[in-house]
Amino acid sequence: MSMLSYSTKLALFFGVSLAIIEVGYNWQNPSWWPYILVDYFAVSILIYGVLKSDRVLTAAWGFTCAMFYLSFFHAIEFGQIQAVVWGKTFMLGLTVIGCCLYIFPKQKGSH
Repeated sequence: MSMLSYSTKLALFFGVSLAIIEVGYNWQNPSWWPYILVDYFAVSILIYGVLKSDRVLTAAWGFTCAMFYLSFFHAIEFGQIQAVVWGKTFMLGLTVIGCCLYIFPKQKGSH
């Protein structure tokens, strides 16, 4: 299986998981609506990219990675509970892996 295939499967898994996590997390602790909206935008573009467009999937990985980068450092700065910080660390790590798996094979083939 190619690295692109792993990235595509990870994008589908990550997008669906993020949607489920968002519903569960915001059910008890509703966040401000723009924070919820940006997460569902990430879910939408990841899944659309998997189903329809390589270019969109590349952008989706970049957007989602940047979103979790900000979320991770926000959690550290405001002293969120350790479980939340570890969860965001894990999610940020997955987005970096997905982004790298998708971008690097394309660069290698373009030389």
